[in-house]
Amino acid sequence: FAAFKNQLGLAIGRSVQIKYGQTDHSPIFYDALIGKSAFSRKSTAIKAAYNVINKATSTDREKDIFVTIPGIGSAEGVLERIEGSVESIIGEYPKALIKLEELSVLTDRMNQKSTQSLISRFIELWDLPKKITNPTRSDPIELDRPTVSFLAGSTVENVKESFDDRTVMGGFYNRFCWWAADEDKRVPLPDGMSNQLENELIKDTQEVIELAQDIGKRNENFTLTGDSKELFKKWYNEFRDRVEGSDKKGAPVARTPEMVIRHALLFSLLEGERKLTKRALLKGIEIGNYLRKSAYHVLERFSETATEKLKKRILKVLKENGAVKKRELTQKTGPYYDDISELNRLLQDMKELDLIEIERK
Repeated sequence: FAAFKNQLGLAIGRSVQIKYGQTDHSPIFYDALIGKSAFSRKSTAIKAAYNVINKATSTDREKDIFVTIPGIGSAEGVLERIEGSVESIIGEYPKALIKLEELSVLTDRMNQKSTQSLISRFIELWDLPKKITNPTRSDPIELDRPTVSFLAGSTVENVKESFDDRTVMGGFYNRFCWWAADEDKRVPLPDGMSNQLENELIKDTQEVIELAQDIGKRNENFTLTGDSKELFKKWYNEFRDRVEGSDKKGAPVARTPEMVIRHALLFSLLEGERKLTKRALLKGIEIGNYLRKSAYHVLERFSETATEKLKKRILKVLKENGAVKKRELTQKTGPYYDDISELNRLLQDMKELDLIEIERK
């Protein structure tokens, strides 16, 4: 899902926009697939998604719908490659996918001055500026509506080693969607994608991109419906209440509201809608809730401190005793929660992150 929606969103680009606060948002994402090498199949997912998008957008023309940049150097070098994409893609503005097999290729160098400049550029690009310039050159680069997505793989260990307090608080980390791969599921002989499923995805992808292009030609902007506005207000207040008591005042997940909006925008398009509907927003909220949990899970030391002791106690009890009934777990994990609802909520969060299994009898 993560690899596909990342590239589908980039293919759509700025054809569709919705204003959130003072900023126009489009379905552009920075996604990191987190898991152990090989077993999590991160590269496989990225390649499968690219093949579908490529086949859905291929024409008799030589130009692509976006360019792929498989590596990065300096901020100036990245901007030059994005600038060069204008000549080789369909459309009037540059669209580029930054694709890294391993995110640590970038993050291991974050303390270097040149890399800090590059990180600042990526933060700026995520915000979808109308224009970006590189004033340090005698012949400065000036890009109109640069549209860039980021897709990378990594491991929990590499991410934790790469990000310190300063870089997390600086805003690069919270612009990523962190997707924890399911590594426990064993597939000795993976079948791959069937021709039928691939053809269905290609057809659906073509329809979504055509709808987005039509919306763009008509200069229509997405807006929230009345019931989706009320739903978002309710979720937003609950989100703020939860993160304000967490470590770093919620800095690792500060962009979750924008991520909810961007995902909901994409879901609305997939449903053939021209407004951001309540149904699409519910899906966006579900994604946002998962991303909030996974962002803390990946970093761990920036975890939500109000529940961290309870989480560690649960894992310790399960490690020492194996499978236990909930009543026994409740007795052995106290007194790290105020009421049973706090324990229930944490157990559900841990289940969604594949940290524990819950059997209902």
